[in-house]
Amino acid sequence: MGKPLLPSVDSDTKQLPDAVRQRIADNFADPDMPEGEVFADVARTSQNTKFGARASFGPSSTNSERNPFGTIYSIASTATDSKGGYGGDFVAHAQQTVFTGDFTAMESINPGYVWGRNSYTTTGKGSADGNGIGNFTGELIEASISSGSDANIYWVSGLQAEAAFIGSQAAAHVNSMFSIRALAPKRKDGATGGDAKSIYSLWVDAARVGDVGSVTAYSLWVDGGLTGIKGQARIVPEAGLDPFLVRNAGNSSSVFRIDNGGNAYAGQFATLASGAAVLREKNSGGELQLSSQSPALTAPGTAGKAVLGFVSGTTAGTLKLVVRAGSGAQTTVLDNIPQS
Repeated sequence: MGKPLLPSVDSDTKQLPDAVRQRIADNFADPDMPEGEVFADVARTSQNTKFGARASFGPSSTNSERNPFGTIYSIASTATDSKGGYGGDFVAHAQQTVFTGDFTAMESINPGYVWGRNSYTTTGKGSADGNGIGNFTGELIEASISSGSDANIYWVSGLQAEAAFIGSQAAAHVNSMFSIRALAPKRKDGATGGDAKSIYSLWVDAARVGDVGSVTAYSLWVDGGLTGIKGQARIVPEAGLDPFLVRNAGNSSSVFRIDNGGNAYAGQFATLASGAAVLREKNSGGELQLSSQSPALTAPGTAGKAVLGFVSGTTAGTLKLVVRAGSGAQTTVLDNIPQS
């Protein structure tokens, strides 16, 4: 062993001598050295500066160009949960962010915005970067069942999100609260180019009876409450199916439907204001029920159009069936129709 050496630091570069720096670098690269032991479980691929997960990150973790970084955890049913019990609610990867303090005077790129996590995926800035990709997805979330026929699982969800108040001290005031919010595709950060033939804020694939052995299937289910749509709801018919269907409370029969030809079917049709006009089936036939008007019908005011209705009859207590066409006067069809 040589004599103890105290290396000097250059006053201009603020660096140790090159020989000392090289020795330190060698130590980091040598897993048998104390410095290198720290990085023994982290590997760098030859193609890129990407880190590959090793056994210290999780059992059976492997790295590749397709999946350069990953962690795998296996949670056994006998594992003890955080409260010391068994079979509780388990979280394989836990991540928590806490925002503290008053942000009122904060200035940032997006003032007043905070994100607990930002998973950002982008192409490079080269003219052909990403060319040939068929499906560019920012984040893929999957819940897959590999177990056999002895397993019974009540609920499987690929993604669950919630916005909540938590803790007995919670008393903040929030204007609007969203568990999931889908933003529209856009150009941002100075982008003026790029084009998409079709854009969707939310796309839901069709779920059909029989898929994965199902007996009931809904592409979208809203479990009660009020569902609001602002703007136009456009329904595109699918072959063999009515584009709009309303079922009864027990979901056993249809109470209103519109077919592919635009024809509407219901037990009866009534005006919303007071039900003064009702069209319905009765006694193996059909009928139109009209409340009487007073004192006279209003002319439609346009040639080729006419209105039919009831007013008070000439004899007290009776009704009169009348008609008015265009801007013409009221014409009696049948007078003194008894009401009792």
